[in-house]
Amino acid sequence: MAHAFLVEPYPIVAAFADGSAAGTEPQAINDDMIGVVHRGVTAPLGWVEVDLGDVRSVDFASFLSTEGQAASQRVRGASSRAGLTVSPGFDSGLVNFSAGRSGAFGAVHSWWRADDTQPYRWWRFDFSGLSQPFAAGRLVIGRRLAFKRNFNFGMAPGIRDLGRASITTFGTLDRRIGARLRTLEIAWSNISQMDVQESLMPVLERLGQTGSVLVVTDPLEDQNLARRMFWGFLDEDIEIPQRHYDRWEWRTRLLSMI
Repeated sequence: MAHAFLVEPYPIVAAFADGSAAGTEPQAINDDMIGVVHRGVTAPLGWVEVDLGDVRSVDFASFLSTEGQAASQRVRGASSRAGLTVSPGFDSGLVNFSAGRSGAFGAVHSWWRADDTQPYRWWRFDFSGLSQPFAAGRLVIGRRLAFKRNFNFGMAPGIRDLGRASITTFGTLDRRIGARLRTLEIAWSNISQMDVQESLMPVLERLGQTGSVLVVTDPLEDQNLARRMFWGFLDEDIEIPQRHYDRWEWRTRLLSMI
C-alpha cells in the first residue's frame, strides 16, 4: 500500500478550452461546487488550458466528476500560453486518463502525477478518444503532500445522509430525500516536527475549515483508485497534538463532495 497524500489545489486565474456549451464556461473548473461544470463542444478530441497566475510547482492534476471520458490525455507545462503548443517545458506524452473505473456515485475522475515537480505557470490538457464533449466539475492541480510514515490503521470512510426518515404522530412515514456525502476519518500519528512546521501547518493555515483539499488514501493505480479519492472540507477543529518527542498527530475528518 503506497502512502496517502493531500493536494491543496492552486487557484486557477484563467481557463480556456476548445469551446464551451451554453450555460457553462471553462473557469467553472475553479469552482469547488462539483455541479458547476465546464462542458466542451468537440469530440473525440478536446483540450483545456489553465493559467495559475505565477510559476507553481506541480506534480499532480485531476479533473473531478468528468463526462465524455477520454481514452488518453497529454499534459504540458510552459512559462507562457504560446509555449504550451510551440515549445513546452514539460510534456508527458500520451498517458492514461481515468483513475480506474468509476468511483462513488458513478463519478469518473482523471488522474495524472509526475515523479518530480514541474515549475510552470501555464498548463494544457489534451484529451483523445472522447466518447462525447469533455466536461468536468473541478480541476485539482497542485503539489502532493505526503509524510514519511503513513496514516494509522483505523481509517474510517462513511456516508453522511442529509435527508431524514421519521414516523409522524399519525403513524405514517415522513421521508425527505437529501444529498448523500461521503466522509473520511483518518489520522497520522507519526509526523515529525519538521513536517508539521514546514509542510502541514502552512497548508492547514490556508485551508481552515472552508478551504478545499483532495485526499488520496492509496494512490495505487488500480481499478478502484477513484473510490480512494476524497474531495471536500475539514469538518472539525484543527489541532496537532505532540504525542511523544518529535512525534506529532494530525487526526481529521473530511466531508467529501465526490
